[in-house]
Amino acid sequence: MQKIGILGGGQLGRMLLQAAANYPVETFVLENDEQCPAAHLCHHFVKGDIRNFDDVYNFGKGLDALTIEIESVNEDALEKLEQEGVKVYPRPAALRTIKNKIVQKQFYQQLQIPTAPFVITQNLSELKANASYLPAVHKVGLGGYDGRGVQVLKTPDDLQKGFDAPAVLEKMVPIQREISQIIAVNAKGETALYPPVDMVFDTRLNLLDYQISPADLTEKILWKVEAISLAVVKGLKSQ
Repeated sequence: MQKIGILGGGQLGRMLLQAAANYPVETFVLENDEQCPAAHLCHHFVKGDIRNFDDVYNFGKGLDALTIEIESVNEDALEKLEQEGVKVYPRPAALRTIKNKIVQKQFYQQLQIPTAPFVITQNLSELKANASYLPAVHKVGLGGYDGRGVQVLKTPDDLQKGFDAPAVLEKMVPIQREISQIIAVNAKGETALYPPVDMVFDTRLNLLDYQISPADLTEKILWKVEAISLAVVKGLKSQ
């Protein structure tokens, strides 16, 4: 029986375990909180810090495969485990791009993926020096999640709300709708596209409120969404 590890024990980890119940696998979860949502559904719970090299490495070295339920994990440990034969999904190289908004935007630029114009700011002083870029959205490079690490800056008075850390200052663009597309890729490179969903946000919290599935899209827009999504996935796979 394959031994499968999950780094993180939140709601997404719980849903992953619910799906895993349909397969002949032995499941392991690494998480600091013994009362986390996933703790009672896995076969084995290990208390530890998913950001700590030793905790992640020791957790994963006896497993067949590892995956994550949140991006803030120690990718150095995952790279070492991958080198030692443990299958890691997503690959650590792709994870480094996914978890850092600065690297992520540069990745889009390199692959000519449509994205809002942006500049990189290393600190608050650099942000204030780019006041002419407003209105814009300041997104911290590392650690932002679920609306955290995002500030909407419309006027120079808003600059004090920005981040004194490496971040992306992204030109604000009018958004009619935000569409999410999920793609699954197997080891052979074969892809499966799930129906795209309409993301409806709480504008006060900059946080997803609910989704409409499937999204009501014209055929032309649907093809464009799928083409962009496939280009991103293929770019990540080649890293």
